[in-house]
Amino acid sequence: MEGFMIKKILLLALCGGLFQTQIAFAEPKNDAIKALTNYAVVMALWNIEQRCNQMPSGMRKEFDAIVVNAGARLKDIFEPRFFNAAWESGKETANSPQYAACDKATRELLDSRLLDMARELKITLDKLPVGYKLKVTN
Repeated sequence: MEGFMIKKILLLALCGGLFQTQIAFAEPKNDAIKALTNYAVVMALWNIEQRCNQMPSGMRKEFDAIVVNAGARLKDIFEPRFFNAAWESGKETANSPQYAACDKATRELLDSRLLDMARELKITLDKLPVGYKLKVTN
């Protein structure tokens, strides 16, 4: 779990950099940044689930659909450098030695809130206006 926290802290620091630059939109930016941060964590869990295959098939279908749709939406919202940072963060976390085995601790991590986190990500993205893009200016 501490691997997730380290990656999430790094991603939050990256997203914090967004606040230090001038962002062209005001209201939805917080939801967009929250979604990107949550996507990194969900991406890590998704990669671990792909390897461990712990979810029942019905739940996994919903989970996969949310991850794919969220990724597509976030690619449209963010510049590639920000989306890629979240994607890579999730991938690196999933590939860390701490989660290499599909052991009891990993299963408990996946069971804890896997689908709930993905659903929260979807809800956050659904709040954003259609066609919303976060623009960063210097």
